[in-house]
Amino acid sequence: MIKIYTVKINNNKTKNNVYIITNKLQQALIIDPAWDFAGIKSSIKSLNLRVKGILLTHHHSDHSNLAKKISHYYNVPVIISKIESDYYKMYFSNQLFCFDEQEIKIGNILIRPLVTPGHTKGSVCYLVENNLFSGDTLFIDGCGICSCEGGSAIEMFYSLSKLKQILQNDILIYPGHSYRYSSGKSMEFVLNNNIYMQINDLTMFRDRREIGEN
Repeated sequence: MIKIYTVKINNNKTKNNVYIITNKLQQALIIDPAWDFAGIKSSIKSLNLRVKGILLTHHHSDHSNLAKKISHYYNVPVIISKIESDYYKMYFSNQLFCFDEQEIKIGNILIRPLVTPGHTKGSVCYLVENNLFSGDTLFIDGCGICSCEGGSAIEMFYSLSKLKQILQNDILIYPGHSYRYSSGKSMEFVLNNNIYMQINDLTMFRDRREIGEN
């Protein structure tokens, strides 16, 4: 069973959740590292972890701007969806592409990528055991904006519909940002408290999401 540690990052513009997940062998993966290299490194050291890889949910700098530095520092691969990497020309010297629902194993940690476009062209959520690391696709009480380059409210609708179909009620959700609610709430809680997960009509979803961005 994995353990999850959250490093709260605040760069005066955005507040992010950087997640460190580790197993009983002290192998660790860092999810969406940004801004605070010293803080992340300090957490890894204090927990006596061995970093095995970096998972990126998408390319935006508030989720990825330390990926290259940490990859080099620990000599570990960066995992990113092939669609995201190619669309935004984001490549690393040490990288692994992930594909929708094709499981990958980093160290002894099994990861199930779920490609979920909408916020960006190739956003991906990572399902690890009973935990979903959802980046800016799914928040506890909302979803990511769809007006970024490569974003689409229509694709977001289908991505959230896909998550509703795949995820059981007891899956815990760990988004890239926490607003009204803290991370680690159950999928059941999200379904009951997130208006975007309650809209089943594409046109209604698109109109609400686009109005919310004006």
